[in-house]
Formats: sequence, C-alpha cells, structure tokens
Amino acid sequence: MKPLVKEDRLYKKVLQSILNYIEEHSIKAGQRLPSERLLAEALNVSRTTVKEAISVLEANGVLHIKQGVWTFLSATCNQQMNDDVTIMLRNQSIQFLNLIELRQAIEGDIAFYAAKRITETQKETLISAHQKLVAAEQAGEQAINEDLEFHMAISEA
Repeated sequence: MKPLVKEDRLYKKVLQSILNYIEEHSIKAGQRLPSERLLAEALNVSRTTVKEAISVLEANGVLHIKQGVWTFLSATCNQQMNDDVTIMLRNQSIQFLNLIELRQAIEGDIAFYAAKRITETQKETLISAHQKLVAAEQAGEQAINEDLEFHMAISEA
C-alpha cells in the first residue's frame, strides 16, 4: 500500500485501498487483515480514518470485526463480490465505492420517512427483525441475512 494524500473524505480512499489490498493479496474469506494501526501507518492516515473505512466495509458485509481480536474478510464476501457486485463493477462500470456512497446517501431519508409512516404491523415486523439481528450479533454470527431483513423492514415502512 502507498501513503495517501489527505483530502476531504479521506476514509473513501482508505476504503478503496483496503479493497485493493484484499484483491492484490488474494485474501480469502475468514482470513484476517492487517491491524488498524498497521493500515494507518502504511497509508499515512489516522487510526480514526481507518476505523471509519472499516466500519463502512463491515456495514456492507465485506468485513467482520471481532472486537479486540482482528478484522476478517467476511465469510460471504467472496461469493457476494463474485456474484452481483462484481458483475455490476465489470459490466456497468459502477465502482463498489459508489454503491456504498449511494447506500449512505439514502439510508437516513429512508429511516426518516419510515419513522413518520410506519404502521403497527410494520413496526412489529421491524422489532422482530431487530431482535433477530441483535441475537445473531450477540451469538458472534455475521448476521448478514438478519441485517438485510432489518433494512428491508425499514425500507418497506
């Protein structure tokens, strides 16, 4: 990895560097990545910036973090990237970072309108999905399906 020049939204460049590192080093599902400290030193950025990038990648199912241990490539990430995302990246010239930016841009509005418009039935569905998500995370699972169910319940509301 090469040190980065600091600019606005530096975490996006860090995020892209991490994705490049995963590809260049053929990191497989379940393998760990360098520590936040090592990534920060290699990229010449703060650990906070690295944490932000890793958080975005974790929220998008690419990485799995075991607190106090390491950051691992998600068990489903390789398959996921080889399927939908890779097809979009290669065939439609859409960058993965753009997909993440899109998700970040619309999630706040979706949650806002869901809170204003939610029905009692949708609220029950959302509470159930949230409970499943929390239970899966507490069990140490990656909770990708539970996360999807939770976000779909919000978007349906």
